[in-house]
Amino acid sequence: MMKANRSIKNEVRDLLRNKPSISSAELVIEATDLVEKFRKICIVDNVNLRIPKGTIYGFLVPKHL
Repeated sequence: MMKANRSIKNEVRDLLRNKPSISSAELVIEATDLVEKFRKICIVDNVNLRIPKGTIYGFLVPKHL
């Protein structure tokens, strides 16, 4: 499971590096260094999001989380 998570992180990192430039006025959500914990488990660790107007984003997580 850990190896799969590392691979997904690398893919996301590569996608974000190649993102087009977006001005702050075109963003509906911007989050920097987002961290979310549930009890003692880190669910989200240092995520940066820039969601432009007119796009749809979603997160898929394992059912047991």
